[in-house]
Formats: sequence, structure tokens, C-alpha cells
Amino acid sequence: MTMPDSEKKLPAIWKLSHGGAMQPNVKVWLEKHQYLAIDDGYNLKDKFINDLKIGDIVSLYQKRGHVKCFALVCVVGNSLRSNDIGDVEKNLDGRILRKYKILKKPINIDDEYEGIVKGWSPNFNNTLYEISEDQQEEFEEYILKPHYGITLNELYRLRDKIMQEVQQDLENESPVQKEDSKAIKSDAPLNQIFYGPPGTGKTYKTISEAVRICKPDIFEKYKNDRTELKKQYDELVQKGQVSFVTFHQSYGYEEFIEGLKATTEDGNISYQVADGIFKQICLDAKESRNLPYVLIIDEINRGNISKIFGELITLIEDSKREGNPEVLSLKLPYSGEVFSVPNNVYLIGTMNTADRSLALIDTALRRRFEFVEMTPDASLLKDKNIEGVELKSLLEMMNERIELLYDREHMLGHSFLLGVKTIEDLKKAFQNKILPLLQEYFFEDWEKINLVLGKNGFIEEKSVERSRLFESTNQNFPETIYKLVGKDDPVWKKLDSYTKVYASRKNDK
Repeated sequence: MTMPDSEKKLPAIWKLSHGGAMQPNVKVWLEKHQYLAIDDGYNLKDKFINDLKIGDIVSLYQKRGHVKCFALVCVVGNSLRSNDIGDVEKNLDGRILRKYKILKKPINIDDEYEGIVKGWSPNFNNTLYEISEDQQEEFEEYILKPHYGITLNELYRLRDKIMQEVQQDLENESPVQKEDSKAIKSDAPLNQIFYGPPGTGKTYKTISEAVRICKPDIFEKYKNDRTELKKQYDELVQKGQVSFVTFHQSYGYEEFIEGLKATTEDGNISYQVADGIFKQICLDAKESRNLPYVLIIDEINRGNISKIFGELITLIEDSKREGNPEVLSLKLPYSGEVFSVPNNVYLIGTMNTADRSLALIDTALRRRFEFVEMTPDASLLKDKNIEGVELKSLLEMMNERIELLYDREHMLGHSFLLGVKTIEDLKKAFQNKILPLLQEYFFEDWEKINLVLGKNGFIEEKSVERSRLFESTNQNFPETIYKLVGKDDPVWKKLDSYTKVYASRKNDK
């Protein structure tokens, strides 16, 4: 847990109201367990999650008949959703929570506030409000002194004392408690890359793997339910535990780690350090070491690894992360901050072998990531029979030919046919997905594409009469030219156009 330094910067002071719409049993539960709460649908929830920091002070109000000062509290925990807590009050569903410790209770908790109406006052109709420095004198005059009997300076001292106690509690934990407070370790590698041809389910695999890492119990329960896993994944993204980025040639260190961002104010340009996605998820993970965090890097092989990671590539190694004897840290070039990678951050990459062979992958990645091959799984199509067309046999035969004519890294994935339910679907899958990919693979060498399709009629062959075209020539022209039939040609809807692709396999049997 990172503690704010009160000598360098005073903590922010906020107002939060647990209003009249909140059920009494919910207020009792929140008071007993010392949680601040807001609705997930509240328009300022991002402020509650991101801007309200550990160590900040909150003037907590409640409405029970009348508006009253309930307590001055200090935030000591990051945000979490009510459904992530066991034994929670059922009416708390759909709320976001923050753990707190009490700094001071009011002199008389039943006193009704009857002072001026300001954004920070109990009688102003809002839920969350940050009290700016120029408002704190009035806040002291109307809230702190009459209701709590303290000044601002005394409030800060109470806050510092509480934060020291929290820090001491962490340092005094037993070895077992300290182990429990570390990251929830998954058996998944910290750095892994799923690689394979297009359509082999790499993207879905990252979704299921992220859920497996972050919510292992939920994963075991729903591992065969794609819809539920996607729902759980979306919740993790919303909470900030899972982030997603796609690498490309122009992507760089500034977007991934940190860089300078230009801002204009009153016509003057200034530059501020902006955190990149990797640095941000590492900072979040350090604040919640008992939670795993996942960064998914799509198309990881398309990026310039040296340009993107820079000197930090070494820090992602298992042995160089925080909590290990060989931990390494580096000073970042823009912010000057000392940075290291926590051991509760998991990196999951995807790599399309049709774009680049595994043999050509950056050696820095090869040494630091575990590689998991994703191959076409035709068995997923074993029960898919479209009016006599066996999709499993169709895919297997095309891939056998592709492997022979090209290589195994350019085979067709099962997802191209997974959603096919009718001949019309099959026609569209070939026209819009499979054939464009084969054209790319074979550089529009239609003779080879025709071989992959088993000369099923999608490609017309036409003999060339050289003597008709040229009086005489020494050029070596092909004797046959190939042309893809039109999209409205009846051949696309003929069943034997598809069964012909694997007919030779049937004949062999």
C-alpha cells in the first residue's frame, strides 16, 4: 500500500453522503464493516474509484430523518464491488465500496446541520464532492469546529496517526499474514503468448485465461459457458483488473510506459508526464497486491519490442519482479520515478503466425515469455453437418493441403466454420473469410488455391490459345489461367461444391 506523504502534500478532503434513498439495513452494514459506498450507475463513480485516494479524508454524512454529520474518516482501501465480498448485505448489489477507518465521531451524532448551503455541506443535494483548498476555511468553521470540536490541523494530525497505524499493522503482520497479503498466485505463467494461425480462438483464449487468473473459482464453475465468461471478463475490465492493448509498428514507449503530453492553458503550452497503459496497471497492482491484474497485448509480434518496452523488458522477468531476491528497478526517463514490476501483473500476448513465423519473433520475447500453440481444432466441428456437408472433414482436408503446399503456420482456424448453420452461412464463410485469406497466403496463385479446394468449381480453369493472342513470341506464358467465379454463381449453393473438397478422403477410406 502506498501511503501519501503528508509533509509533501496534504491529503484531499471530500464530502460523501449515504443518502435517504439507501435502505436502513444497508447503512447498518456499511457502518459495521466501515465501508463507503456509491451506486455503480452514479455519474461520478470514476472519481470515487480513481480520484479518491488512499489516505484522503472524507466527511461522511447520513440522512436518518434529518441530515447529520456521521463521521470524519480516512480512506484505507481501493475500490471493490459489493458482489466481490462474501456475506454482504443483499441490498448492496450494484454498489462500489471503499474501506475506511474513523478519525473522529461528532460531538453529538443526533445534531441536525442547519448551516449555510455549500457543495461540501450536508444539506446540499449531492453525493460526492471534493472540498477545494479555498473552501476548507468555511468547512472548518461550519463543520469541524461546531460538530467535531477540532481544527483542520488537528484533523490532519488524526489522519497521519491513523495512516501510521495502518502502515504499522502491515509491517507487524506474521509471515503467514504477509504471504496472504501478497498477490493471489495463479498457476498461470506471468508472461505468456498464445500463437497460431488465424481463427484458432486466440482472442477467446485470452478472455478465458484472464478470468481463470483473476477469478479461479468463477472460471471453474463457468469454464464451458462462453457467454458467462465474457460477462465476467467485461466486469474485470470495468474494475480495471484487466486491460487490453494492440501493438502496431507506430506504437511506442510513450504510449506503453510513459511520455510527455502537451497541454494548453491561457495560450501557453506546457508538457506533463502521462502514464502509459503498462505503467498504470503496475501502479494499480501495487495498490492492491492481493488482486491479480492482467494486461492483454494483442498482435504482440507486430510491435517493435525494443521501441515499446525499452529498458523495462528485463523487469518483466519472473525473477526480476518485486518480491524476489533479484528484483530490479529502474529510473524512468520522463518522470524520474523509480519503477519496478509487481508480481501480481500477468502479461498475455497473442501472435498470428500467418503474419510472422515463430522463428522470426524478437529474441527478447522468446526468452521472457512462455509460448502456447493454438492449432485448428476440427473436433469442435464433429457434430456440424450442414445438409450432408461434414464441416470437420472439410476443414481437415483443406488444412492438410495447406500444410503441404505452404506450411502449418498458415492453416485455417476452426472459428471460420464454428458459426455456420446453413448453406448460406457456408457460402459467406468461403466468400468473405476463407478465400480472401487463401489469396493472401498464396499471393493469388489460383492454381494452388484450386488445389486446396480440391478443384471443387469455385475457380474456373481456362486454356490459353497463345497463337490466337500473339503471332509469335518467345515468352513463356502459362497454358492455363484461373478465375474465381462470381459471387452470384449457382456453384456456391451446390452441396457437392463443398463435399468435393474432401471427397478424396472419403474415397481413400
